[in-house]
Amino acid sequence: MSIAGSRAADVLSNQTQIVAQWSDDADFDFLAAIAERLITSAGDTYEVDGHDVGSGTFNVFIYADDAKVDAAIALVIQLCKEGVIPPEMKLGVAVYQDVERTEWTFRPEYPPSLSEFELM
Repeated sequence: MSIAGSRAADVLSNQTQIVAQWSDDADFDFLAAIAERLITSAGDTYEVDGHDVGSGTFNVFIYADDAKVDAAIALVIQLCKEGVIPPEMKLGVAVYQDVERTEWTFRPEYPPSLSEFELM
């Protein structure tokens, strides 16, 4: 698995990638507005590093310092529950397999019934 988002070569060893994902059946302006809502809500909890559309999904790439991953996840889920971002969100968190963070899988984080998370 390779790192998505514009930070491909710059992922810091103390940051974790979180991906918020929706179906891409809405128009692009609506989808881009989701990313903007995540940016304006981030405070100092996480950074949004872009988004992409394709293969049936819309992904927003989020990075949080390792010490703030749980807070970042909680904030994004809260935004979803409050309707700030669409409720059909799936959330995956990178689980790194090596110290260099070049190999990873995604742990499904939200919704609670999600058993698998993949970038499409």
